[in-house]
Amino acid sequence: MQKRKIIEAALVDFSDPQRRDRHFELYAPEIVLHGYEGVAPGIESVRRYYIAFWEAFPDARVAADDVIEAQDKVVVRFTLTGTHRGKILGVEGTGKAIQLTGMTILRFKARKCVERWSVTDSLSLAAQLAPPSEMRELANPEENRKCMVGRESRKVAITPADWDRLGERTRGERPGPLRCRPNLLALRRCSGSMLISGSLEQGLR
Repeated sequence: MQKRKIIEAALVDFSDPQRRDRHFELYAPEIVLHGYEGVAPGIESVRRYYIAFWEAFPDARVAADDVIEAQDKVVVRFTLTGTHRGKILGVEGTGKAIQLTGMTILRFKARKCVERWSVTDSLSLAAQLAPPSEMRELANPEENRKCMVGRESRKVAITPADWDRLGERTRGERPGPLRCRPNLLALRRCSGSMLISGSLEQGLR
């Protein structure tokens, strides 16, 4: 129960711009984060990551939907909301309201989090930040299956089985060109599969 209260206090600090410096009291100096690309071990790297995140979403708030405490760990299922005001995922501020769900596990030692593992629905975030033109394309099933001519990309539905098959074909090899637009926003979940700009047919054959 003690660790749960520490988490709840940290979430309050995260969500209040006037208290965000106190959020880092959650972590030990040697904190290690897993699932945060580019974040090195240590509190200063973690601090830089969150400052950049808050610049992108100044009004970001996190609500704990479930908190489970077990021995030295706490599991949190959470929902994050905010308004996109600064650059993230290569996208400048759009003014859009976003909602992101995720789960995280925190390991504690002497009342401080020393290690953390997190998974978030980043594809959903990318879709929410997509420009309207991209969203109109993705929302049209027929358009997604249409092979465009010239420089336009082809959109194909890729199922989880296709991803597994692609992994088997490319494991240990240098994959060939996939001719995909370098745009994370072209990815989104759709009816149990994923839609991706470009053609993965070369890797799937």
